[in-house]
Amino acid sequence: TNREAVSAKCYFGKMFGTKFYRDDKNDVRNFALNYGYKILASYISKCITARGLLTQLGIHHIGESNAFNLTYDFIEPLRVIVDVWVEENIKDSFNSLVKELNIPTNEDGSIKLDVNGNIEGLDMKLFFNKLRKECLRQGLDSNILEFFTLNEDSPYTELGRANTVMPTYMTNMMSKAQNVCQSM
Repeated sequence: TNREAVSAKCYFGKMFGTKFYRDDKNDVRNFALNYGYKILASYISKCITARGLLTQLGIHHIGESNAFNLTYDFIEPLRVIVDVWVEENIKDSFNSLVKELNIPTNEDGSIKLDVNGNIEGLDMKLFFNKLRKECLRQGLDSNILEFFTLNEDSPYTELGRANTVMPTYMTNMMSKAQNVCQSM
């Protein structure tokens, strides 16, 4: 049945407003929710395996292709912690960051993107300097800062995306960094 999807629609409608959709890629709250859920799932998986249990063997989640069935059984009652934190912290801080970085937005508040999917009018140097300051403030390892340092020789790729000092084979770290940035 489709009970979980209907319940989720009602729940998120009450939590974030009726115009909120979990699959909306322009809503920063979705990035923050996904990131928060992954942090919880990672910790729960660590606890499960530390006790000699298998994350694949779930109680309610039983998909054969899901290696984290038991993890997602345990995460369900804890998701509300992430949901409340996102509701109380993300939207306002994100909007102030957008204003500070002079990022153009659409009428609905979503960020304007160019044809390549890049943020339209984003000053990459200003953005990466702010990101580095936030990493330093949080006490992140200095080696990680190379992920947030633009390459001075060629700061942009052919598609207009940021080209950082860290080699390109590490770009999946950049997607994680974008999630951190979205939650700033």
